[in-house]
Amino acid sequence: MLPPDRPLTAGFLRAAVAGLLLLAIAPGVPPVGWRLRTVVLGVLNIGAFFPLLFISAYRLPGGLAAVVGSLQPLIIAALTATLGWRQPPRRQVALAVGAAGVLIILRPGAAGASLPGTARSRARHGSSSSGAW
Repeated sequence: MLPPDRPLTAGFLRAAVAGLLLLAIAPGVPPVGWRLRTVVLGVLNIGAFFPLLFISAYRLPGGLAAVVGSLQPLIIAALTATLGWRQPPRRQVALAVGAAGVLIILRPGAAGASLPGTARSRARHGSSSSGAW
């Protein structure tokens, strides 16, 4: 059960248990070269992801949230293009067809699709993809 109208509390409760267990298993501070990376990864994968996860869960039906989740490989492919990694033409066509399918399902007025909910869900997956990238 989600706490009503408290996405930050729900995100904190979900992340705090894992964080405390990790601190118990491996106490200490990351090496100097990894501190900034650790902060960026923490913000992208936990600090932004969990609140956006619960906000989108409040505003979207589960099936639509899963469809938005299918955009994550497309986001990763777009991020790799910024590094100069090119996808073969066949894969580019497959990515475009996948994106078109998701956009058709999420069109305005679709079953339960709300603009704020889908925007937050896309931001959540973008945050997670950026952290994984």
